Amino acid sequence: MQFYYDPLDPRCKSITGALPTDASVTFRIFWSGEGAMPDHIDARFVLSRDGEDRQPISMDRCSDGYSVTLCFHSTGLYFYYFRIGDEFFGCGVMRHGCFMPQGSLESWQITVFDQRYTTPEWMKGGVMYQIFPDRFYKSGELPIGEGKVLRSDWGGLPSYRPNEYGKVLNNDFFGGNLAGVSEKLDYLQSLGVTVIYFNPIFEAYSNHRYDTGDYMKIDPLLGDEHDLDDLIEKAKQRGIRVILDGVFNHTGSDSRYFNRYGHYDSLGAYQSPFSPYYDWYTFHDSHDNYDSWWGIETLPAVNETSPTYQEFIFGQDGVLKKWLSHGIGGYRLDVADELPDFFLEKLRTAVKEADPDAVIIGEVWEDASNKIADSERRTYLQGHELDSVLN
Repeated sequence: MQFYYDPLDPRCKSITGALPTDASVTFRIFWSGEGAMPDHIDARFVLSRDGEDRQPISMDRCSDGYSVTLCFHSTGLYFYYFRIGDEFFGCGVMRHGCFMPQGSLESWQITVFDQRYTTPEWMKGGVMYQIFPDRFYKSGELPIGEGKVLRSDWGGLPSYRPNEYGKVLNNDFFGGNLAGVSEKLDYLQSLGVTVIYFNPIFEAYSNHRYDTGDYMKIDPLLGDEHDLDDLIEKAKQRGIRVILDGVFNHTGSDSRYFNRYGHYDSLGAYQSPFSPYYDWYTFHDSHDNYDSWWGIETLPAVNETSPTYQEFIFGQDGVLKKWLSHGIGGYRLDVADELPDFFLEKLRTAVKEADPDAVIIGEVWEDASNKIADSERRTYLQGHELDSVLN
């Protein structure tokens, strides 16, 4: 037997791509063999919700195939194939479909999202330019912090080898800053850029700044809040929005919150179990044995279930709303696939409360629509977490 089905063909699937809840969608398979379609063959649409049993649904016979119209009331992932007579028709060559043994059958996927879910229109069709702040453009001179090395050879190779103690310090800086980006906005506009995505700009020890030292402060080497406000306003005048990198899975060990080296005027979690930040982290046996991102000791992992950490990030006076109040266009979330679903849901709620038009983009490796992480199916794109993803 020969039948044709392609989920990207609106004749076969009346709504292309993911489906909103409560929308009616028609699935149709077409006879593509020679001569008339055989008589007395029944066709079934075999559907299963992720993790649940298959449900065969009878299809209506048409002059040139079979069809069925369904409505999905719950968000989630669904998988389907067709059974025509005693043969199985599943996702095959070029994803169009072919008959195959049931043991090797591959199903098509349907992502069903909340019908109330919308994403910012201003992102669609835009051009995003990523900026690593230290290396884009330098304007003026800024004071260098303790333990940091200011390089004068703009364009040189960063120091990347371990020191005599086997540590890669990432502590050499070339001086790129926010004022430098402001000076180059006309250039960015000439390229057609509509969105600037910054790698982290909050205070940190390293030049990559993924080891956040203070979420509430712009790194002094980059400027201050006035420089950010000036950049945002000038970018807005050119039709450009600014997105910041949000690193909420871990902090720096050299931070106001962990304070391993005592550089901050706070009682850090490393220093005392009586620290207000102690339950942000997970320690084992001693303060030198703690959970960290991929085992990197300079990046202690955060316990996202901590109520005080959640309030610090999501609260009315928290990190997210502070920087949204400056007019940023939203956040790119570092290692979003290592943040729990509940955390991403609360993050979305907090961001959209402050600015419904702000964007939330998650770093998610593999297919974000059906990824399994830590043995759990993730729900990034079902309407309660992310607006988009990148990897």
